[in-house]
Amino acid sequence: MMAMTKVIRPLQVLALLLAQTRALSTIAKPLTTTSSLRAPGLLTTPVESLRSLIGEARTRSVWKALREGRDPCVQEETPELSRWTRETLTAAYGSGADARCADARTAEDGTTKLLVEFGDRDAVEAVLIPQLTRGKATSTLCVSSQVGCAMGCAFCATGKMGLIRSLTDDEIAAQLWLALRAARSVPDLPPLRSIVFMGMGDAGTNPKHAKAAAECFTDPDRFGFSRHRLTLSTVGPSPSAFLALAAAPGQLAWSVHAVDADLRKRLVPTAAWEPEALRDGLLDALRATRPMHSKERSVMLAVTLLAGVNDSLEHARALAEFVQPVRAETPRLIVDLIPYNPIDAADAFQRPSFDAVSAFQRELKAHAPGLFIGVRNARGDDEAAACGQLATNAQKRRR
Repeated sequence: MMAMTKVIRPLQVLALLLAQTRALSTIAKPLTTTSSLRAPGLLTTPVESLRSLIGEARTRSVWKALREGRDPCVQEETPELSRWTRETLTAAYGSGADARCADARTAEDGTTKLLVEFGDRDAVEAVLIPQLTRGKATSTLCVSSQVGCAMGCAFCATGKMGLIRSLTDDEIAAQLWLALRAARSVPDLPPLRSIVFMGMGDAGTNPKHAKAAAECFTDPDRFGFSRHRLTLSTVGPSPSAFLALAAAPGQLAWSVHAVDADLRKRLVPTAAWEPEALRDGLLDALRATRPMHSKERSVMLAVTLLAGVNDSLEHARALAEFVQPVRAETPRLIVDLIPYNPIDAADAFQRPSFDAVSAFQRELKAHAPGLFIGVRNARGDDEAAACGQLATNAQKRRR
């Protein structure tokens, strides 16, 4: 994954990008392969049900432990809970996502990639990304919503896997608990404040479970993250997909990549709708679910910049014109420019040059004044944890 810089400082952003090293490192206290939650059904159980089972005070203690990455069913981790409580929780919620962190790798910049296995079947990757947010050190968690992805984006490692299956809401939620647990072993990791559905898979093709997981993340009685710090991303498989995803709490992000239909079809081979039709679907979803001046009506449009493919000044001008209807109906529209991250030695695409990204950003700004434009700084690319680089050997694991 990658962390987005604040706004429009291309020289500083790309200087950081060019300064990335390729040294490998591992976390100070490697995670064991036994760090699974003993009562995984807890994560997506309504708080009301838990209260009726063990009472108000015990419920608060259980969720305090979960928010800290502790297991409420392990005596050594939660001595404040009674044996009766632990046994009751295990009996009631012992079934669910058998998720464990099988491996963790930390890149030179502090980005930590977690390999999350579900039983003996499949695996996904989640990424913890430290960054500066308004001058404060915080971390963002990038979660996966599917094993593989059906969208088949030509520049994405996950897309080359194809879709193995969608994750359930408790499997998505388990990634957050495992990340909170892992954070206790990562030295100097800033507090986790934001969550993005930008890992493996497309939340727009798994809206039911993405919505349930997002509700779990933002429920003040459960994980308690701000809904303004949660982003759900989709390539936009259809205009109606935006409406299904907009039912979830959080900001919507559309991976548009190109506004010319033929070029977008080349980059996203599964694209079956014109970009304008998808844009209208996005706007219809906002009108149906978000009040006009609500912060939740803010939108992010992501464009992966590929050298010589979609990074010209003409492409920037076309993008500026394309976003005008969205700007008119959102309090804040962010265009997220993502310089391409290579995925293998025989790559058909290349990362744009420093000058090309800077020129694209300036041209876009000139033709869309007032637009919030960010250039993502590659994070974790030395551990294949950057945007577009996530993939697992899922087929091998299923044998």
